[in-house]
Amino acid sequence: MGNLNWEFINSFAPWFSAIGTLLAVIVALYFSQKDSTIKLRVSANIKILVIPNLKHQKDYLTLSITNLRSRPATITAIGWEIGLLRHKSFWQKLDVDESISSQLPPNTLQDGEQADYYLPLEEWLNTNSGLFNESLSTFAPSISAYFIRVVIATSTGKKFTSKIKSNFRKVIVENLTHNKYYIKF
Repeated sequence: MGNLNWEFINSFAPWFSAIGTLLAVIVALYFSQKDSTIKLRVSANIKILVIPNLKHQKDYLTLSITNLRSRPATITAIGWEIGLLRHKSFWQKLDVDESISSQLPPNTLQDGEQADYYLPLEEWLNTNSGLFNESLSTFAPSISAYFIRVVIATSTGKKFTSKIKSNFRKVIVENLTHNKYYIKF
């Protein structure tokens, strides 16, 4: 190869260097922006807790919220969303067991912190069965119950949703179709 060919090949080096620098800046900006956003992990489940002060076990609807990023997140409200295309939403006034639950909203979670809310299941079902009964399909309640989501609102206006766990879904369907409370695992 002659000198002319090497000069032509070497003329691309500054271009590759500039493109590499630009990509490094874009990746750095992406990761710095990603860390400044709020991200919460939410779950709604049924847990059977054995409380030492009581002589029997008690069933609780547990709502767990975990802050996954370094930015503090303030929880302002907790609610439910039902439906796939046309969904209905409503906010929940939490009637928690204060001896074992976290502070009620508004509650600020720091990096990695978790808030757990324990609602006595039987009382929750008695209070909310009318709302779910109106919203779920009478034809196939187990299918429409699949689209129930727990919703968490934050002070930034961002909402986080998560499907409820299958054992909680079963309890809702059984409670609505048979009007009695029991858990099938």
